[in-house]
Amino acid sequence: MKNYIITSNGVAHENFDDETVIVNMPVGHYYSLRNSAHEIIKLISSGTNEEEVSKMLQDKYGLEQQTSLEESRAFLSRLNSINLLSETESIIQYCYGNAEPLAFVSPVIETFNDMEELLKLDPVHDVDSMEGWPLKK
Repeated sequence: MKNYIITSNGVAHENFDDETVIVNMPVGHYYSLRNSAHEIIKLISSGTNEEEVSKMLQDKYGLEQQTSLEESRAFLSRLNSINLLSETESIIQYCYGNAEPLAFVSPVIETFNDMEELLKLDPVHDVDSMEGWPLKK
């Protein structure tokens, strides 16, 4: 089974209280992940795999094993298809809680490209001594 972590190749992410924001500078997109997607990304930040994500979905949202496996597989595949994941050797196992299950919403990643031109600028190489930087060429 493959273990994943958020890629560090031009990608930055920040976890907030109820949302994770990921910026993919080479592509020029940024992403908003909330609800179950936010919880999955918190696991991935430390290194995880499909099985651990599935366990978390079962525990936190009360999903059946087959449903949680399908949801985790589909979401990890989506993250991988937009180059946000890298394989890793390390893995953090999910710690189970005893709280009442939350209402489940399938993990969704919202993609924004309205800042694509700015995110793709290279502040080191796109410098103009007369006009400053970054300067779109």
